[in-house]
Amino acid sequence: MTPLSSVEGADWRVWRRAFEQTALINNWNDMRGRREIYAAMEGEAARNTQDLDPMQFGNVADMLAAFEARFVPAADTKLCRAQFESARQLPNEQMTAWHARLRELFIRAFPGQAVEDSALLIDQFIKRMYDHKTAEWVINASPATYAQALATSQNVLANQLFLNGRKTDGNNKGGVSAMSDFATDEGTNAEEWDVNLLNATATCWFCKKTGHLRDDCREFKKMLEYFAGLFGVPVNQYKANRGKSRKEGKERKANKKSKKKVQTTTSPEATGN
Repeated sequence: MTPLSSVEGADWRVWRRAFEQTALINNWNDMRGRREIYAAMEGEAARNTQDLDPMQFGNVADMLAAFEARFVPAADTKLCRAQFESARQLPNEQMTAWHARLRELFIRAFPGQAVEDSALLIDQFIKRMYDHKTAEWVINASPATYAQALATSQNVLANQLFLNGRKTDGNNKGGVSAMSDFATDEGTNAEEWDVNLLNATATCWFCKKTGHLRDDCREFKKMLEYFAGLFGVPVNQYKANRGKSRKEGKERKANKKSKKKVQTTTSPEATGN
């Protein structure tokens, strides 16, 4: 175990985290853990804790708490708790960065407390998100752990980018590209995204049900098949003609508005003649 010679609170926190990970990996029991803590103290750290006998503690957690009180003053802990309670996600801060920053504040504010299943930490992570809509989706998902809260928020954001891509490009290319860019920014591969979770937040505008988009909607496909059979054309041809007709209809509507506007501006009443 790496020795600790500093009495600074920040150095102690780093050392404690390394110790807890090492103890977990090596499966140390309480007796071995207490001995390792005491043996690792050197220099000022040893002088600061020389009156603490490892045998006076019932377990490793109690010993760590006693050492914590020596290295981290109460005022420092109070300040960290105030920082934790007031923390918010910044406008341009990645979700993973916000997740890691709040986790670090929690560890400093509440030393020794479990992180992954902390209801306080999960609640703060969700409610202090910059995007309130994303926060609402994550709240509805009721994540049980801190890691699940992050995964749910990433799925929601990826789904939003996917839908925005479909709207701008009119096909799947924009959505896939946007989702891939998001995955790259968050340090993962686009292939790692769970498609089922991604679509869980999507709403089909045709049948108004969640879990899929319009192009994957069974009712929409049945409607296309019915009218394609009615006109005696293949489904793909009817779908293409339908899209073309809708586009031409929008163009005719826009032309009518522009003509009406021109007539209004050139009328005798408008010109004052």
